[in-house]
Amino acid sequence: INQLKQQSKKLLPKNLNYNDIETLSKEAREKLTISKPTSLGHAAQLPGVSKADLTALLVWLKIEQMKKAERKDSLQKTS
Repeated sequence: INQLKQQSKKLLPKNLNYNDIETLSKEAREKLTISKPTSLGHAAQLPGVSKADLTALLVWLKIEQMKKAERKDSLQKTS
């Protein structure tokens, strides 16, 4: 329950292009693009966005976060 509460508070980037996330259903991409939710909790309340879509979005965000951390580490090592 606590994990669900934390995830629903997770903020979504304002400039997120949902069409880049191929693991989202087409309907979810359309709904998310139109409504531009500010958090995962807001996204969860949109009709047409399934639990599978929310999971795919969480995974995509985590992967992007890891990529940014790797790039930051690489830049620090080369400096």
